[in-house]
Amino acid sequence: MEAEVYDNLNLQDNCLVRSCLSKFGAEKEYVKFSGYVVKFYGPFSVNKFLQWLRMGTRVLLITNAALYNLKGDNFDCHRRLPLSKISSIIRCYLRQQFIIKVKREKARSYLSEEVSVICDSIRFAQAVKCHAACPITYKKKKELNNFVLRMAKHTLNRINAKEDKTRKKIVIDNVDGVSERVETMDADSVIAEYLRRAQAKPTESE
Repeated sequence: MEAEVYDNLNLQDNCLVRSCLSKFGAEKEYVKFSGYVVKFYGPFSVNKFLQWLRMGTRVLLITNAALYNLKGDNFDCHRRLPLSKISSIIRCYLRQQFIIKVKREKARSYLSEEVSVICDSIRFAQAVKCHAACPITYKKKKELNNFVLRMAKHTLNRINAKEDKTRKKIVIDNVDGVSERVETMDADSVIAEYLRRAQAKPTESE
């Protein structure tokens, strides 16, 4: 049975997108889903810890072979993720947030009103391409936030292990989106400060 196509942005016949897709091999790719999503930037850089709080709009494109993050009016390919690398999806009960877990890579966090359509499109395309669909796990909002914070803490501790004992400056993004530099290398302190700010002023995505 053929899955329904949700090409909201009409990218199947877009010449810029066709040119982009043609760079990744001889296999002809067909659009299964296209639409705007909000992407949380993962906390995986030395100088921008907890950057996942900052959000950016991306075009999410799902084909029969891969998942793409596209940027700008020219639909430049920011990242390509083969369907075979998607190991699982974590969804939040009654909310728009979801996390795509990737084999041997960092997880990707998104917000979308079409989360159900996106998950179904990924799993159906993956089942056809890889003969197996990734599982979906549902978590409550608190559990999902704790999952992301655990990833952040693990990352900062890993960074600390590679650095000397000199106190470094790390960027924490306030809930209102304004960056502030604080001097700390203590993962627990940074996470506690983020939680305090988040509780004091919820983000629009909440």
